[in-house]
Amino acid sequence: MKTLGIIGGIGPESTIEYYSQTIALYRRRKRDGSYPVITINSIDMKKMLDLITRNELVGLTRYLLGEVQKLAKAGATKNK
Repeated sequence: MKTLGIIGGIGPESTIEYYSQTIALYRRRKRDGSYPVITINSIDMKKMLDLITRNELVGLTRYLLGEVQKLAKAGATKNK
């Protein structure tokens, strides 16, 4: 089974919504009672906003890329 990776923490409420909707969609498609494998990386919203406020877009990109790479290291797989 593939592992889904989600960047969370940008807004805890939206992270909950992504998680809930993903599970619901999975369970509608796969009606065997199983659940998807999901890894959530809850990132530092303040750090992200500080980079945006300072217009450090390269730093922001590097930060987000690093957080996505953490999901990959945790087992999240690329959708083909």
